[in-house]
Amino acid sequence: SNWFALNDKEKDELRNLVRKSCRMMTIAQGSSNIEELRDRISHIYLRRMKEDVTNLPNKIIHEVTYDLNERQKAEYNKLWTEYEEAKRVENPDIELNKDLLEGGIYRRYLALEMVQNTIKLTEKLLNNEPDCKVVIFCCFDDEIYALKEYFGDMSVLHNGKLNAKQKDKAVYDFQNDEKIKVFLGNCASAGVGITLIRGNKLIFNDFDYTPSVCRQCEDRVHRIGQTKQCDIYYQFFNDTQYENMWNIVMKKAFTIDQ
Repeated sequence: SNWFALNDKEKDELRNLVRKSCRMMTIAQGSSNIEELRDRISHIYLRRMKEDVTNLPNKIIHEVTYDLNERQKAEYNKLWTEYEEAKRVENPDIELNKDLLEGGIYRRYLALEMVQNTIKLTEKLLNNEPDCKVVIFCCFDDEIYALKEYFGDMSVLHNGKLNAKQKDKAVYDFQNDEKIKVFLGNCASAGVGITLIRGNKLIFNDFDYTPSVCRQCEDRVHRIGQTKQCDIYYQFFNDTQYENMWNIVMKKAFTIDQ
């Protein structure tokens, strides 16, 4: 017999029996109306602020400075002259604005020269704390590829040249593969939206003019779920564009904080 074969009295008796003897529960048989649900909640998001987390470990900022050696000084001082001469050959009438262009020229040179210092610092951190992992942020691909060539299979790379699947794999491998000790990220592609809390040491081989970009990079390791103190290393060469940048970034950060 089925429900529709019962008379009204029998249906009432069955309802009472079910009400007394059974516990009601809902069994989901797959999702339905997902598109409608997405539209209805598209204006809603859940945000948990870091300030609301009471057990987040400390974040320590370290300034690491270096002096250019004699070779580097000579090369650094003639960078603009060589650039200007090359552009004049291409177009004798070109008008060059040194104030606008020199930052990029000097930064690219200094970023590559910084690579060896970053390697030494990374190896020091890994030797001092074998269980740790290191995140390195860069602004130019040349420096990332130089670091990748050195660290090889113990590192993963994340920059704008990769597709979404490759980027996700880089993050997953760093978080889960114990053989991967170094994450090499471009500030633009890896500075937001990913979690790298398996690492608690972060080194800037090169850093951005905008404080918020730098802080977003820092927040890849210093975020909810991190259990260790985070050490952040900003590196720059004394008496160079790097030092000027650092002073500008600090002034901007102070203004924003105020």
